[in-house]
Amino acid sequence: MVHIYTGNGKGKTTAAVGLAVRAQATMRVLFVQFLKDGSSSEIEGLKKLPNVDVEIFGNGTFIEGSVNREQEDLVVKGFDLLAQKSSVYDIVIADEVITAASYGIIDPKDVVKLIQSIPSNKEFVLTGQKATKKMIKAADLVTEMKKIKHYYEKGVKARSGIEY
Repeated sequence: MVHIYTGNGKGKTTAAVGLAVRAQATMRVLFVQFLKDGSSSEIEGLKKLPNVDVEIFGNGTFIEGSVNREQEDLVVKGFDLLAQKSSVYDIVIADEVITAASYGIIDPKDVVKLIQSIPSNKEFVLTGQKATKKMIKAADLVTEMKKIKHYYEKGVKARSGIEY
């Protein structure tokens, strides 16, 4: 089954992490994070779980509309890893892979091909903003996180353990 968590609201990565925590009790989990640098509390927690492997393919320099060469190289390397290692795990989570595709670092058509290649006995989760219609059509479950209101707009900065 292929899950997509998309939209402009908070909670896509958190939902994927929650699924990883639940799944690791009985399954092997691969959590691949794109664009971010892996320094969040969520990632630190996942690294401590026995049945979860975490791979980071980002340097944290991603700012909407701005991607540097190092970041692009990391994302491409991570996307290649998904194809290589996916069969070893029961559940694979590709955090922010949709965002990487929406900025053209990865071809969105390649993301759709990856979705279509997932065996029916595997769980695959993709997160990120701006999932394409073709990605949505290829998935089995799609959840859209929609921002209605956010305290960031009042000047509240991101907080450890809450936003990262």
